[in-house]
Amino acid sequence: MRRTNDFRRRLCLQMQQPAEMLILSRGIRIYDTTIQLFRGYDRFELSTQIDHSEYPGLRINESADRLFGLFMDLLGFLGSENEEACVFLETSHPVTWKGSTEIAECDFIALQSNLWDFEDVLVHDGEMKISICLVRGEDEWCEIQLERGKYLVVYTSYNTRELVINRVEQIHELPYLEHLITTASIPYVPQTTPELELGFYQLCARLGVDTY
Repeated sequence: MRRTNDFRRRLCLQMQQPAEMLILSRGIRIYDTTIQLFRGYDRFELSTQIDHSEYPGLRINESADRLFGLFMDLLGFLGSENEEACVFLETSHPVTWKGSTEIAECDFIALQSNLWDFEDVLVHDGEMKISICLVRGEDEWCEIQLERGKYLVVYTSYNTRELVINRVEQIHELPYLEHLITTASIPYVPQTTPELELGFYQLCARLGVDTY
């Protein structure tokens, strides 16, 4: 009951903040149609139980028609043409792996080129998640995730996070929402289609991942 009351309080506070309503991905069907989500971002820190380190993060809600553009823009902003990336895929589609699978050392430019061909899959397939990790050294790394719930999560250093925030606000016109709610906080049904499932397998093949 306490959790439900806290969620309703956050929902009311979110609705009091000036923001544009979110256009949902076709991959998301919300149970409670009275819940409204909004375009915007918030900051958070992820603490690990192993070494109690804190990793600065951003959660970003963007409408389905702009989500892929934002994802690719931030990926290009955070990465560089001379580096390699680790890609992690998660899915509920029938595959040979469980949980997530890693594609190590993808060429960054080739990865970007491949992803441009799969906008519909990445934005509207509610049965998949993609995470891209860029590592430049022991203390210099970042990760961008396009969650199954079709919102973005970015982990990076505190300094780089401020640069990302500036880009998100100035170029993509997304406001800071102190009480941001994403699909992670609400009950919803993930959606997909046979065409999107086929597209997911094609994406895996393009990235060199065996699914059978």
